[in-house]
Amino acid sequence: MTYRERQFRPTPPDYLVPLTTAVDADLITPTESRLIESFISEIDVLRKITDHRKYVIAHTLTSFRQYLPSYETCILSDVFVAIERYRAQTHHKPSTQGITLAIIKKFLIWAYNGGHAPLLDVSKIQEIKVSV
Repeated sequence: MTYRERQFRPTPPDYLVPLTTAVDADLITPTESRLIESFISEIDVLRKITDHRKYVIAHTLTSFRQYLPSYETCILSDVFVAIERYRAQTHHKPSTQGITLAIIKKFLIWAYNGGHAPLLDVSKIQEIKVSV
């Protein structure tokens, strides 16, 4: 596939593809998949986001999971270590890293407020600087 073909490939119509793929590959648990799906559904109902945006959020959350032990059981120090590892190990541009971390930050705050990640300190997560 050429660069141009990759650049203009159509957006997958089903944003659940990254979730089912990640569950099948044991990258996330089925519970985490349902949690991510609930998060995306809530955003869609409140703000009406595009299918492409849903796909980006699902892909980001499943991909970032490699840096955390679990979304449901992670603690604040896990989040800080994961962000450090992500920044050190990826070769993404700063703008891409900012978008990724903004999604992660928003998801973790949502999970805490919904009672899905009770071990997190949400006030410290809100202090994380994200440059987009």
